[in-house]
Amino acid sequence: MRKSIALLMLYAFLTLLPIQAQDAIQISYGDYTEGTFSTIQTTQLFSFEGTAGDIITITINSFEQGMVTYARLFDANQEVLSESYNIDPLALIPPFELPTDGTYFIQAGAEDWATTQGDFTLMVDLVDSRVLEDTLSGSLENENQLHYVTYEGTAGDLLQFSLTGTDVGVTLFDPNGDEFIDLGVYDDPFLPIVEVPMNGTYEGFIHSFDVADYTLTLTPLEPTLLASGEPARGTVSNTDVVLYAFDSSAGKTWSINASSDITFGNNLVIYQLENREWWDTALAYDSGSGVDGAARIDPFIVPENTRYYVMYYNLEQSETAYEITLQPSSLLSLVAGLPTEGIVTPQTGDVTYLYEGKASEQITVTILQTSETGSIGLNIYSTENELLNFYGEDVTSGIFNITLPLDGMYRFIIHNAAFDGSDLTFTLAVE
Repeated sequence: MRKSIALLMLYAFLTLLPIQAQDAIQISYGDYTEGTFSTIQTTQLFSFEGTAGDIITITINSFEQGMVTYARLFDANQEVLSESYNIDPLALIPPFELPTDGTYFIQAGAEDWATTQGDFTLMVDLVDSRVLEDTLSGSLENENQLHYVTYEGTAGDLLQFSLTGTDVGVTLFDPNGDEFIDLGVYDDPFLPIVEVPMNGTYEGFIHSFDVADYTLTLTPLEPTLLASGEPARGTVSNTDVVLYAFDSSAGKTWSINASSDITFGNNLVIYQLENREWWDTALAYDSGSGVDGAARIDPFIVPENTRYYVMYYNLEQSETAYEITLQPSSLLSLVAGLPTEGIVTPQTGDVTYLYEGKASEQITVTILQTSETGSIGLNIYSTENELLNFYGEDVTSGIFNITLPLDGMYRFIIHNAAFDGSDLTFTLAVE
């Protein structure tokens, strides 16, 4: 989503709209106003008194399925001063400084190419922007109220955003007016890591679907460089994350292992920040698939020449000691028509095979458990998503016909679904 505030002069006739004070519903700053659009009346006119220098914002909110609303701000001379853009479900006129004292008009409407019938709420309010340094708390009184925030960013800084509250969201724009982050509206939205792209002032707002209390926390992240073959050690509790980084050239394969004093709840995530959107930076994740519940990502095949970030956290309440190791990994490959045998043990953890596939290629995958212990599990992933998730307590074999969606490398991960510490032997074939 990009911030787009350009005037839409396709509606030039609107500048000729006869605006009469008696036609408008009078409102004041902070009023929560309800209305209804119909097929007969797809627009409504509102007026308010403003003072030169007032910085205002206008929101229209509608939860009607398929309705897209808009707002236009006029002065008393019927000149369009600003128009809204949409951040679902809001139509928003961002902070605008009134040029003179006097009466201003708001035209609220429903786009005629979408649903034009339904209820809406509207609010015009003064902007009270607050500086985000580490933590901000507040209360939103309704779904139209916005709390504006600013942040002074430095290019290259790594940040983590955490917003606690029910059905709350935060949106920030960079100094050029382009979207920096938009966490949507959820319960307790969280952004583990993002890189500040440029120096300057970042502006945005906190919003909600309803009345909401919130706390927005900004946490600077300082990564520690990992060296191949040299364990990194420290302590962590479930309220913390630790961040490491390593540089690599494309095509290399790595194994990253994170063990701790606990055997449950160890988690690893690998992020690539360069050349990726903020919402698409996580490349690999694991939770406890390694030896004794360690988190293990193996193999990690490096897609580009850049820096990669490794985040570790666990679910233990008390502080625990951990160890993270980065080391080169060897690849296990699958060849069509050539069955392979393997073993999963508590010491080795899951076994990963790679298969070079082509889009629209049709393959038959056969998995057979050959041991009396354990329970076979098989996951198949393309470069974009999961193709197969197969396991069963009493299932010892499976045959799957799959049409590959993309060119590229596919991962076949064999695991012991019994999670009982037993050994599991198997045969895997691709035809």
